Amino acid sequence: MSYATRQDLETRFESEEIACLAGKDPARLPTALDDAAATIDTALTAEYDLPVPACPILTVIACDLARARLYDEDPPKQVLRAASVARRTLREIGDGSRPLVTVDKAVVPRRAQPGTTVVPPAGPVACALRSGGGS
Repeated sequence: MSYATRQDLETRFESEEIACLAGKDPARLPTALDDAAATIDTALTAEYDLPVPACPILTVIACDLARARLYDEDPPKQVLRAASVARRTLREIGDGSRPLVTVDKAVVPRRAQPGTTVVPPAGPVACALRSGGGS
């Protein structure tokens, strides 16, 4: 799944910078975006079912990671800093210490972890359903 597009990069950063970084190799930009997506998926797969819904923070993270990846050598400090913050935020989302929020402001549910006890619903309807009665 792609979390960001060329347009996302050009919206967040100077389109001239992105064009210069992409260079003459047409595969360079999609490869950087794919690498960013793979990094995100790897960080999220332990806590979330993939693909996750559209989440603005994942677009930001993907853009910052892809931009840093596009630099051949010596990225500017602000680019390195943004990529570092993106990786830290991704770790926090991946370990469950930061919620993942969709464009609709809904929290993406985390996957139930092995060994998690699911408490069945209580009440007369739940009891009737468990006992086979209910209609």
